[in-house]
Amino acid sequence: MADKILGLDISETAVRAVLVERTFRGGRRAVDAAEIPVGKTGGMPEALDKLFENHRFRGCSVVTAMPAASVSFRNLTLPFKDEKKIRQILPYEVEPLLPIAIDECILDYVTIRPGVPSDLFVAVALKTDIRQRTAALSGYARKISRIDIEGAAVAAALTTKKTEAGCILLLDIGAYHSVGLLMTNGRICQIRTFAFGGEQITRAIADILKIDQEDAERRKRENRPDEASETVAALFRKFMTELENTIEFMKLQGILQEGPERIFLTGGGALYPPLQDSLSHHFSIPVEPVNLLENHEIAVDQAFRRRWNPLIMNQALALAIAEGGKGFSFNLKIRDSRAGAALGQFKGTLRWAAAVLALFLILTGADAYLDYRYNRERLNRIKSEIASLFKTYSPETTRVVDPVSQLKAGIAEARKVSMGIVDAPPGLTVLALLKDLSTLAPPATELLLNSFVLEKDLIQIKGLAKNFDAVDTLKKEYMKSKYFQAVTIGGTNLIKQGDKVEFDMRMTLKK
Repeated sequence: MADKILGLDISETAVRAVLVERTFRGGRRAVDAAEIPVGKTGGMPEALDKLFENHRFRGCSVVTAMPAASVSFRNLTLPFKDEKKIRQILPYEVEPLLPIAIDECILDYVTIRPGVPSDLFVAVALKTDIRQRTAALSGYARKISRIDIEGAAVAAALTTKKTEAGCILLLDIGAYHSVGLLMTNGRICQIRTFAFGGEQITRAIADILKIDQEDAERRKRENRPDEASETVAALFRKFMTELENTIEFMKLQGILQEGPERIFLTGGGALYPPLQDSLSHHFSIPVEPVNLLENHEIAVDQAFRRRWNPLIMNQALALAIAEGGKGFSFNLKIRDSRAGAALGQFKGTLRWAAAVLALFLILTGADAYLDYRYNRERLNRIKSEIASLFKTYSPETTRVVDPVSQLKAGIAEARKVSMGIVDAPPGLTVLALLKDLSTLAPPATELLLNSFVLEKDLIQIKGLAKNFDAVDTLKKEYMKSKYFQAVTIGGTNLIKQGDKVEFDMRMTLKK
């Protein structure tokens, strides 16, 4: 049965979902997607109700993300790389940097540069925010398997398939704010939110041209800001200046050696074409829009593909295909410390017990199978030896059923023959018959016996005689024997063989 994961992107303006089906062969297929505007439905709860009216979305494992603005981030260096030690020490290292108690927070980290010491990028979120998000989804989802951070899943999807060397910048341009994620050598090293988004551009166009929001949004999508171009350009310059300051700060900390080599764009605000051109011109580096559907070669129906907008749906798709690999992205899902630890310990013990039991069963089965194979091979070898011996001592037997019983019967029959001929007068032996045949044959017949077969009361001889008259003479002489009741010549065997005649003669013993 295929595993279905629902990636759920919840923002200020819309709820977006992508349902991905994972098969046993490792393939992935996007089977459904939806975007529900929050404003048109009346609020976030109503938007979620509208989304989950689609029954395909219900009962799935859900992966969602927290807004980056509600999460705090810290760069730390610890003098060891053991994960267990890092988990134990991390709360004490982070607590002095927070304005609230660490017990009210949940944290996770990614490793920037694995090694000793370990450079870490730590994310800290309030448990109350996580519980609110979990409670909002509890009525719809079978389980919430992961809670990532806005933009981080897209960054992980970009880098885990093929690790990007050097530094790259991912910009997730939203409606009211944007998220910038700096990555070095395929690892996230900084996440920062900026007060810049698509709605600012729309408002600037609406204010300068004195038009309503809908008309301004349409002009923005069509790239017709007209007299608002300079105001929009000023917004761009302010945003890019803040990006530059962030990059320089990371250089001063020694986390980055150089600035980004490429910029990736995602989010609905990135639909405005001049933004890509301005970023590329300002930083003098390539700027590429993200399309995870193409990058990860996810199967999808053509009808589904035609209504797919990658910049808007990348976040939901990234959450649905998130591998959850350690060191690449976050998981802020709350786990009860004591019950979770006990359950984890029990699960660990259960896994070990299951592994030991499975190994025992495998070894027991292997031993039984090898013992069976050995005995089977030994039995076949013994049977082969018996058959070989039987053929040696009883070559006339064509069908072997029970070699031991058949050989015993043959021996008993031979003993009877050696003691006397079956169905014949007592005291008659084979030697007596041969002597009688030799004595009665006149020398003139020049008799030469080739075969003598005795079966119960019937004797069959084959041989050579001088001529046809000699064969007839032998028949007459053998009729004089006191042992034979009848003598016949097999006429079909009277064949000339050189200067001799080959004959076949049968004699019936007297009772």
